[in-house]
Order: sequence, then structure tokens, then C-alpha cells
Amino acid sequence: MTATIVRKNNSPVLSDGSLDQGLVLDSYGALITKNEVEKWKMDGRLYFYNRGNTTTAVTFTNTAILYTRPSQVIRVPTGKTIIPVRLGVYVETAAGVINEGVWIACNNDVGAGTATGPVITTRGNLRGDKASEQGACLIYITYTGDITTTGTNPVEFARFTQPYVSAIGSVVKDTWELDIATFSGMPILVGPASLILIVGGGTALTGFTTTVWAEFNSADLGF
Repeated sequence: MTATIVRKNNSPVLSDGSLDQGLVLDSYGALITKNEVEKWKMDGRLYFYNRGNTTTAVTFTNTAILYTRPSQVIRVPTGKTIIPVRLGVYVETAAGVINEGVWIACNNDVGAGTATGPVITTRGNLRGDKASEQGACLIYITYTGDITTTGTNPVEFARFTQPYVSAIGSVVKDTWELDIATFSGMPILVGPASLILIVGGGTALTGFTTTVWAEFNSADLGF
């Protein structure tokens, strides 16, 4: 006999504020569970932003880690909550003595400052039929001046360092990645909030970024 899998099409919020875990039975009565992140993707909750494209890297202009001048900010509006799922910085060229990448979560909106944005290209939804949807968050990049408002209760939840460049002058390449499946320190940002990336080095780096997050209505989560 061929097994038939019964699939749930959404993830309703239960009366206690927790999410339905998507438990289903096949035709034999065997219990099947869906990975939580895959469930978010099926529900159309996963959004992404890629900085740089194809073979064209971007230049991270900071030559030091300056908390007031981020390389990238995801601004979470009031009424929305996000959970980072995958965060990546991919260094293509580097010449500094120390190169660093820092991820910070703040529970306020740091504002646009003198940044470029909001960015509306190279972003979208990871569910194919919703690919053009961009979600409620605003993305700003390359702050050439200070942010509008100092971050409130900033939490530096991840830092990557590249302590040297080869003495023979060869280019150092590196990948700085966090994934919710293996990193338990991903923050929950309840809007208004800011997810900040700062990339800096003794000499400006070039490379790419990938940011994937799950987006929810805060009220649906009981926040």
C-alpha cells in the first residue's frame, strides 16, 4: 500500500501564543514533524537580502569597527518581529592587519542616518510564488555618517575576526556564517528594533553578504 502524507498548509498560533508545530500523520498513523524553519518557508515567512551580485563584490568602506556607522541595518517596524535564520559575510579581498565582522541586535530603530536605502533590489521571499514580496522591514546600507539614534540595549551576539593577511601578499578569502540550525544565539527582534552588521578592516574589504530572516506579526506571537 502506498503511504499518503497529509500536509498542513499553514502554522496557526495557538491560544497560549505558541505556534502549532505542524504535526501530521501518514496513512499508517506514523507521526511526521516538519523542521521549524522549513515550515516558516512554506508559510512564506522567510525573507532574504543579498548584497553584491554574481561576480560583482561590494566595498565595505569602514576601516574600523564603528558602532555608529553600520555596513547594513535591517530596521524592524513596530508590530513586526523577526528571527535571523542565516547570516553570511563572504570576504573576497582584504588587506588590513585585522578584519572584523560584528552582528548587533538593538531594541529600537536606529534610523536611516546618512545611509543608502531603503534597498529594494536583491531581496525577496524564499517561497517561489511569493518571490517578489519583500516583507515589512526596511534595509539600509553604507552609513557614511552616524546613525540617527544610538542603539538601545545593544547586544553583540556574534563577532568574526581575520587577524592577518599573508606576509607574501596573497589575498585572504574567508566566509563568516551563522545558521540558526547550529547557532543558538540568534536574537528575537521585536519591533521597533534593528539588526546591525558592521564590517571593517585596516583597509576597506570587498565581498558579499546574505541575510535571511523569518518575519511575524508581533501580536500573533503574543508580544
